[in-house]
Amino acid sequence: MRILLKLTLFASILAGTAFSQGSVLLVGGGSENYNDWSDVPYRWLVTHAPNRKIAVLHYADTTTWFSGYFPSLSPCSVSNRAISSVAQANDSATYRFLLQHDGIFLRGGDQAQYVRFWKGTLTQQALKEIFQRGGVIGGSSAGEMVLSDIAFGGGSDLGALLRNPTSSITLVEDFLSLVPNMIAESHTSERGRIGRLPVLLARYKSSSGREVVGAGVDANTVLAVDSSGIGEVMGGSAV
Repeated sequence: MRILLKLTLFASILAGTAFSQGSVLLVGGGSENYNDWSDVPYRWLVTHAPNRKIAVLHYADTTTWFSGYFPSLSPCSVSNRAISSVAQANDSATYRFLLQHDGIFLRGGDQAQYVRFWKGTLTQQALKEIFQRGGVIGGSSAGEMVLSDIAFGGGSDLGALLRNPTSSITLVEDFLSLVPNMIAESHTSERGRIGRLPVLLARYKSSSGREVVGAGVDANTVLAVDSSGIGEVMGGSAV
């Protein structure tokens, strides 16, 4: 069952904050497939790319499955690239390649690797420029978690955090930060992370003095945020 719910919550989340002109697709994880839950939100990503030029990115491999899937949803061109080192992420050729696209999709994996290889590089700069000029940036699971203002960069697992809320974790600021005032979580219900997100929020407030919103996105579910800052939930579960 597809759930479409127009959200006005972003009006309060983003109060007093100028939202950039791009769009964001926050995918809580799950396996995409033809004629399945992913069709509607991934078509949204393609149609929000002004020139329909999509780059599917990862920090390790170049799986090409999306090269057939995205065009089946709506006409577009798709490139696949792994950016797997700081040197590659900071290469001017990589920067030029990325700027040829107006839609970006970050695949799942380990969000700490995106931060490790891309933070402070031309790749980070290119993704922000694409967004600021009206492009769309999406990500699933780990790719979703690095799109929000504050990213969970790794550390203690959920059990350790709940036993000892002072356990070591890494919260990353100033990476992509495409959705202001938010920490995004993935696989929220499926992996029992509903207990982790409040800890992340509290730890961030304790260290920064700043209060932000947590968005827990379930697997097979998407929060799409358009250029006006209004969110729409799509998929089979909840945000």
